[in-house]
Amino acid sequence: SSGINAEYGGSSQHTPGGTDNKQKEIEKEMKQAVKRGPITGFKSWVDSVRQWHHLNPNMTDVQGDVSIQDAMDYATDIFYNVDQDGKDYLTKADFKLYMKPKYVERAWKLFGGLEDQEKLTREEVINAILKILKERKSLFIRLQDHEDIGQVLNDIFSYCFWILMFLFVLYEYGVNVSVLLVPFGTMILGLSFVFGVTIRNMFESLILIFFVRPFDVGDKIVLDSKDTLVVKRVGLLYTEFFADGKAVIFPNARLNLCKIENFNRSEEVCVSLELEVKFDTSLEQIYELEAKISQYLRSNPEHWKPDYTLTIAEFTNTNSIQIKMGACIVAAWSESSKWRPIKRDFLFKMRDWAMEIGLKTASLPQ
Repeated sequence: SSGINAEYGGSSQHTPGGTDNKQKEIEKEMKQAVKRGPITGFKSWVDSVRQWHHLNPNMTDVQGDVSIQDAMDYATDIFYNVDQDGKDYLTKADFKLYMKPKYVERAWKLFGGLEDQEKLTREEVINAILKILKERKSLFIRLQDHEDIGQVLNDIFSYCFWILMFLFVLYEYGVNVSVLLVPFGTMILGLSFVFGVTIRNMFESLILIFFVRPFDVGDKIVLDSKDTLVVKRVGLLYTEFFADGKAVIFPNARLNLCKIENFNRSEEVCVSLELEVKFDTSLEQIYELEAKISQYLRSNPEHWKPDYTLTIAEFTNTNSIQIKMGACIVAAWSESSKWRPIKRDFLFKMRDWAMEIGLKTASLPQ
């Protein structure tokens, strides 16, 4: 959790007035609701979250007061409050005690549960609450960035408007505006050589930010299949990223030309594996490997989808056989802490199966 705390760390901001008192009352109600009992506690928590995440002009107070540790404490209290049997996991039957049946599936998905998933662990509930907090904080920063960009554009259009109004007033008072337009046009032409590239970059940035929108604040992206970055701020001309603790600033004009892979908008993780075995490998050995893969995926439905592919891609001369395998993990690309261990364990399983069956990999050409 140290990495998470570092990401959300910072000083809390408070403004005097009713907003601060209201936030304290919400937190007090949430803590008291958990102690009162299961039915009242869970419903009160849902109502409090709705108020807590309500967008308002003073949202800075909310995002500053609620820390990562607070969210983890709330999630833990919710889990043990709903888990009345002490079985250390939640089921859909537990949810039905606190809400109408038509809302059970929606709540189950909110906490990261799948339709065919039977249990929710405490870690999954905590991760769901932390994800909500992260999305709210990212939304706050994104709105703030757009507000700053809007203010700059408003100032630019205001200057243009008042210049045109000044010329219009002069025209109404009988001043020959055409005499002023010649030197004014010459000045504009000269400035276009100085600021032309900046203006072009600004318009390209506006298209990237408001129309293309390849990423949002908090998204994890890869640029040109090389750099893995986390979006921190989106400005009018530059975007600020984090990479390995370092601040990286990219001009938006360059981002227009980059290939951008967005982890947060990507769906389920698909594992692709290529295995090159010796040419004398028998078909029975490949069938045996396929049977082991199928059995493993079906015995772990909480981690893997049952569908997979295993094909003989090609024969490389008479030296080797190339086998390609693909399967999908029950996790999104943004949940790297969840799918990386699953993928790692599967790769080591593949190695053990290959050794058990007697598959021999082809040697690299000398």
